[in-house]
Amino acid sequence: METKKAKLSRDEAGYPYMSVSINDQRARIYYEQKVLEYGFVYLGAQFEDIMPALTLPADSANGRLEEYPIYGFTDDAQVVALYDEFRRLVDDGKVREGMTIEA
Repeated sequence: METKKAKLSRDEAGYPYMSVSINDQRARIYYEQKVLEYGFVYLGAQFEDIMPALTLPADSANGRLEEYPIYGFTDDAQVVALYDEFRRLVDDGKVREGMTIEA
């Protein structure tokens, strides 16, 4: 997966998101989207059948007694880095419509 750029925007309701191209499909990743503590970013339901499953490890402290697969996520370092930069820009109030960020 080669993802080096993301375009920042806001939806009709004003919520910020970043748009990236992954496997020739666009993913709209919202600021509010959960990034799991394991460095996973949710790409959307349209990626659940495309991306390989990632495995959440067992975590008894959170009531997860066994590991299990999750779908529609990526742990790609470039996507995670873009998402981290996107969140920083949103937190700092610096997101501008059509802005592009690079990994």
